[in-house]
Amino acid sequence: MSLLFLTQYFPPESNAPANRVYEFAKAWTEMGHQVQVLTGFPNHPNGVIHPGYRGKPFMRENLDGIEVIRTLTFATANKGKLRRMFQFFTFMVAAIVQGAFGAKRCDVVIATSPQLLVALAGYVLSVILRKPFVMEVRDIWPEAIVAVGLMKPGPVISALEIVERFLYRRAKSLVVVTNGFAEKIAAKGIDPSKIVVVPNAVDIRQFSILEDKTPAKSQFGLANKFVVSYIGTHGMAHNLATVVETAERFQDLPDVHFLFAGDGAERKRIEALVAEKGLKNVTMLGQQSRQLVPSLIGMSDVCLVPLRKTPLFDSTIPSKIYEIMACGVPMIISVNGEARRLVERAKAGLGIEPESADHMEQAIRELHASREKGETMGRNGARFVKEEFDRLRVASRYIRHLKHFAQATPLTVRV
Repeated sequence: MSLLFLTQYFPPESNAPANRVYEFAKAWTEMGHQVQVLTGFPNHPNGVIHPGYRGKPFMRENLDGIEVIRTLTFATANKGKLRRMFQFFTFMVAAIVQGAFGAKRCDVVIATSPQLLVALAGYVLSVILRKPFVMEVRDIWPEAIVAVGLMKPGPVISALEIVERFLYRRAKSLVVVTNGFAEKIAAKGIDPSKIVVVPNAVDIRQFSILEDKTPAKSQFGLANKFVVSYIGTHGMAHNLATVVETAERFQDLPDVHFLFAGDGAERKRIEALVAEKGLKNVTMLGQQSRQLVPSLIGMSDVCLVPLRKTPLFDSTIPSKIYEIMACGVPMIISVNGEARRLVERAKAGLGIEPESADHMEQAIRELHASREKGETMGRNGARFVKEEFDRLRVASRYIRHLKHFAQATPLTVRV
C-alpha cells in the first residue's frame, strides 16, 4: 500500500503523537509499504525550530524509510491560546496546499487528531486526491480542552464541536486508541461499524528490562537512590503539583528521590514550585532525547502515571503505560477507568485515586518497603505487553484495516 499520513508532530519531536505515528510508519515500511508523512518543522514544545530545519518553507527527507514532507510552520511554544490557534490554522492551510501539490500517489489518507484541524486538512486532501479518509482519534477534542481547563465553553468550542461532528460523519473509518473513545463517539450518533480500536503499543526491541540500574542512575547522580520518576509531557492534564506535594512528604526517607523528565506548558510552574518548597529530593531534567527514554524508565524503581480527576480521562490510556511495562518497571497510576483496569489486569502496578497526594505517598511507601513486590509487578508488565501490545503485531492489525478501506468508493465533496 501507499499511505499518506498527516500529523502536526513527528520526530525529532518526541511527544506521544510523534512517537505513535513514527513507530507505526516505520513498522509499515519494514513490511514493504510506502509511507509518506506530511508534517511541520519540528519545534514542539518550546516553539524553537530544531537546528538543520530552520529557514526553509518546505523540505523532504527520508527517515528510516519513511518519506517525510515538511511544510511551512508557524513555530510557537506549547502555551498561549491565540498563538497556538494560529499555529493550528496555518498548519492546516499549509498541509492542504503542500499535500495537493507535493504528495505522491496514495491509496488512503490518514490524519491524526488532536488537533482537529489536522484531521480537517486530511479530509480536504482526501477529497482533492479522491482517496478514502481515515481519521485517527487519540483524544476527544474539544471535550478534552474543556476538561483540563484550557478553554471554557463558548463560540470557539462550539465551532470545534461542529468540525468534530463533520469529520466523524465524513470519515470512511475512525481509528481510536481505547474502547472508551469508541463508545463516546458512537454515543454521538456515529455508526459503530466504522469505528475500530487500534491501541497504542510499544517497540519491544527498543524498550526492554534494564538488568543493572546502577550505571544509569550514577549518570544522573542518583546511585543508591530509590528513584520515583515522571517521564513525559508536563501539561495541564497531568496535575504534576500533586507529585511535588507528594515529594515534600518524603523528607524522612532520604534515599527516595523524585525525577521529572520532559517539557510542556506546566514545566516552569512545576520547577518554580519545587524551588519555592526548597525540595532537594527532586531533580528536573527537562526535555530528553527519545533515545534516552528507555534508559530513564529502566533505571527507575517506580514510574508515575498521573492524570487530572475528570470523567473524560476514564476512557484514556496514556501511551507511556506500555513503555513502562516493557521496561519491567512497576507503576503507580492515578487515574480511574480503562487505563487503571489495564494496569490491574496486567498486575503491573498500583492504581490510586487521581490528584491524591495521600494515596500517592502510601503507594510509594508500599513499593519502597517491598522491593520484591515491585520487581514482580515489573516482570508481570513486561510479559503482558509482549504478548498483547507489541508494536509490530498492532501495526499489522492497523494495516489490514487500512487495506480494507483503501477499496472504498472515492470521496466526493459533500456538505
